[in-house]
Amino acid sequence: MGAYQGSDFIYIGKVSSGLTQKELRTLDTILKRQTTPESPFRNLRKTPNTYWVKPTLTLLVEFLEWTPNLKMRAPVVKGFTNKKPEECRLD
Repeated sequence: MGAYQGSDFIYIGKVSSGLTQKELRTLDTILKRQTTPESPFRNLRKTPNTYWVKPTLTLLVEFLEWTPNLKMRAPVVKGFTNKKPEECRLD
């Protein structure tokens, strides 16, 4: 997951809770068609078994709080939105 902070797109954690196995498989299929070789995040580089995707989908995510390093604690997907990725902002 990512969000914009100023002009930077930053990593804010991962989330899969709240999605069914079928939704996860569908999402995986969609995202594999949107891969990019470079990390879209200002603050995260590639690690083994990772593939990057262009920030095109937006989700509604509920979480308990922000950690001190701006990661979501206990995030759960509540649904998809029609917002543009640029509208997902931390500031």
